[in-house]
Parts: sequence; structure tokens; C-alpha cells
Amino acid sequence: MDLGRATALRICELCREADITPYVLAIRAGIPPSTLNSILEHKSKNPGTKSIKRICIGFNITLSEFYHSELFN
Repeated sequence: MDLGRATALRICELCREADITPYVLAIRAGIPPSTLNSILEHKSKNPGTKSIKRICIGFNITLSEFYHSELFN
């Protein structure tokens, strides 16, 4: 599985766990919903660290917690 797909799946997984929509996540993360949608729809094959860090802020987790998933093994 490529990194972009794993990242999208992880975001979806965390949204389900937090019981929030991607739109709510984008608002919490302070990123445009279109940026998050690009990641989720695999248009962004390699999302930048800055975007992932903002997403982590939206989930109130660390980068380490974000990447602590079998999806990235």
C-alpha cells in the first residue's frame, strides 16, 4: 500500500473513532476542507508533513500516534 492511501485510511479511521466528519476535522486542523479532501481522495499522493501535523492537531494527537498503525508497516 502506498503512503498516500495509508494516510487517507488512517484519517478515516481516526475520524470514525472521534465520531467527526472530515469537514469538522479540517476546521479543527485549520486547513481548507479542499486540502483534506485531496488527501482523502488520493489526489495528493504524498501529503506534506505540515498538513499531517495540522491534522494531528485537529485530532489532538501526536505525529507518533498518527503513524502508530499497522497501515504504515
